[in-house]
Amino acid sequence: MNNGNTEVKEDSLIGELRNLVRDAVDYLASAVSLLQARVTAMALSSVLFLGLILAAGLLCVAAFIVLNVALGMWLTHVTGGAGWSLLILGVLYGFLGVLSGFFAVRWLKNLKS
Repeated sequence: MNNGNTEVKEDSLIGELRNLVRDAVDYLASAVSLLQARVTAMALSSVLFLGLILAAGLLCVAAFIVLNVALGMWLTHVTGGAGWSLLILGVLYGFLGVLSGFFAVRWLKNLKS
């Protein structure tokens, strides 16, 4: 009979521990949600948001420059001359410019009609 009584106490203790862990997890989830809301509110403030957009734009420009340098170095290695590399890159970007202009004009024609 004594053994049965200790099992009931252990079951209630385990149940209380489960409830405690569940409450702790719920509290942690709500605290993280509140922190996320505050960070989002701060990030969407106008000054910080514009700064982040500016930084992202500068990083994109830097990435584009690094990509072109790497591509130019690779083309110089493959073709054996920097002139050929510049010619290939110039033709490639010229073609992309003409292609994007063609699609822009076609889009404008569709927009007018």
